[in-house]
Amino acid sequence: MNGISGSKFDICLADYLESRAMAHLKRYSKVLQKVEKVVNPLLKEIKKREKRLNFEPMSPDGFFRVRQQNVLEVFLIFKKLDSSKVSFVEMDSPTGTAFVSSKAAKLQKSWLDLMEGGSNQGFFLSSERLREYLCSFLQDLSKEKGILDSKIWFHCTNNDKDGLVLNVSYEGEQLFVHLIPTIFLKTVWPNCASMWKKVLFRWPEDSIRQKIVDEGIHLTCQPVKASLQHSSILWRIDFLVGEKMLLNKANIGCRNKCLQIAKTLLEDTLSYPEGLTPYHLEIVTLHLNSMISSPTLWHDMNLSSRFLDLLSALQKSLSQDSCAHFFAPSIQLFAEIPPHVLKTLAARVRHILDKPEEFFLTFYRETLSTQF
Repeated sequence: MNGISGSKFDICLADYLESRAMAHLKRYSKVLQKVEKVVNPLLKEIKKREKRLNFEPMSPDGFFRVRQQNVLEVFLIFKKLDSSKVSFVEMDSPTGTAFVSSKAAKLQKSWLDLMEGGSNQGFFLSSERLREYLCSFLQDLSKEKGILDSKIWFHCTNNDKDGLVLNVSYEGEQLFVHLIPTIFLKTVWPNCASMWKKVLFRWPEDSIRQKIVDEGIHLTCQPVKASLQHSSILWRIDFLVGEKMLLNKANIGCRNKCLQIAKTLLEDTLSYPEGLTPYHLEIVTLHLNSMISSPTLWHDMNLSSRFLDLLSALQKSLSQDSCAHFFAPSIQLFAEIPPHVLKTLAARVRHILDKPEEFFLTFYRETLSTQF
């Protein structure tokens, strides 16, 4: 635990939280509302034309991630593809990926045009074909009038790097929305996270851990490296429910305040070079919470100390080129970020840690009049 603290830094950090971090949170909420007004009418229209593409509408209770300012991921949860309809075959390499197949011949037949394989090895739902298929619908809708407000413009692209992306222009703001078709597998738990289920931890408590395992996982239709064998039919294993449950857990004191400050700092001063995302900060925070598990150490009076602990954990993760997934440590979340980017970011975080009070005082004076 980091022992650096002081009344001036406490005040400065509280000011930054109140003036910048809360404004950042409100702005993100408004962006999500805009995205919802674009995505939901499109999903409704797609469902009319293709009953297989039936997704849960976006809502405040849904699953989202921010990649960077104005770049978001929206997980589109299938309504009629779930653990009762499909099964998955987990891959040892790359870890955290799986094939998806239907449990019934009737379902396989209805999805056959979006599957790959054969009668000998089986048929698997192609993540690549699904993205292409959904993209074709969205491209057609972008040429039609009357589906969205006339002031909203959008265009859809799909590639092996970014997947399915909506480029949206709305009220003078440009948004990039990564749409990720997602299958919810309730009560299913993968081998890559088996240790998290078995090993005893100080945090979270056993009852919460069991609840997360019972809830299950999601399979997300995101691109994997095209050079990998069978990349076109690989799905990523995601722990959306578990992450949300732990990050939104009540009675966690100043932890989420520390996280919100770090997310705002990322956008303000650590967003270049590109690579580090708020999701990485969330995972680092969960790891830190497992090490500093006593609720008393997360009281609001310890805000500055815990925030410095979070920055220290982030700096260590960056300098060691390692950000292990919280549930599945064999999944490395920095795998696609170039080492030189991680090194640069580690040095920048180190600079803040060396003189945190001076950094925030200087930064706060420079941005006091900045409009968010």
